Amino acid sequence: MACKPLSRQIAVLVVAAFCVRAEARVVRFVVEQTRIFADGISFGAVGQYQRLDGTAYMEVDPADPLNAVIVNLDKAPRNDRGMVELSSPFFILKPL
Repeated sequence: MACKPLSRQIAVLVVAAFCVRAEARVVRFVVEQTRIFADGISFGAVGQYQRLDGTAYMEVDPADPLNAVIVNLDKAPRNDRGMVELSSPFFILKPL
């Protein structure tokens, strides 16, 4: 049967209806550590991977209506541009 079950379609619509959208802008990536991934194991034709660990620095506009869903954003300290700054750790796997 080519059609998806009706229950799956309803679930997708419910999730889409409750999706909350907010917007952040990445202003800087800082790579703090690089290392060989998985003890240098080669992954097929791609070969070895390197792992980059660091911090992503972002900012959000507290006046943007899309960000109104972020609790207490209006109470957070702002930078010189009137934005609220935040950061998050990241890691990237990069083929060597």
